[in-house]
Amino acid sequence: MFYSKSTNGFYLSEIHKTNIPDDAVEITKEQHAALLNAQSEGMTIQGDDQGRPYAAFPEYTLEETKTNKLADLAAYRFQKETAGITLNGITIRTDRESQAMISGAKSYFDANPESVIDWKGANGWAQIDRATLLTIGQGVGAYVQACFSREQAHSAAIEALTTAEGVEAYDFTTGWPE
Repeated sequence: MFYSKSTNGFYLSEIHKTNIPDDAVEITKEQHAALLNAQSEGMTIQGDDQGRPYAAFPEYTLEETKTNKLADLAAYRFQKETAGITLNGITIRTDRESQAMISGAKSYFDANPESVIDWKGANGWAQIDRATLLTIGQGVGAYVQACFSREQAHSAAIEALTTAEGVEAYDFTTGWPE
């Protein structure tokens, strides 16, 4: 087994025969397996000054670090946003489908204000009227908006940081609505 720094590739003499780059260095199967394992855990394979391969975590620029952190923040906000809430002892789903169902039920009640509808919530079935649905909608809407506001505040704080180390160390898991 060989590794070439110039191509950042691995070669087997049985397969590649004479098409192995001149800078290739021989490595063991165990070294190759360890490098591939490290790569599967997010590390990159690089060659040192002598062309020997090693695994290291990639170094990102400040902007790349911010982009990665902001993506993690958005995923965290989505997780919080869709986790659900409890209103008056009742568990209310806040996933996107449930938000749409609440909006649709509100439209139905706008046209049929005196109606009572069957509603299947996280705790089972209930019959709800327009006032109850409006309470649910207001609670869900306020909660979702609070999640987005928290993401915006953390996003602004991350954007204001001036070092990759500061961005990496920033904890965006604080201050979220419950």
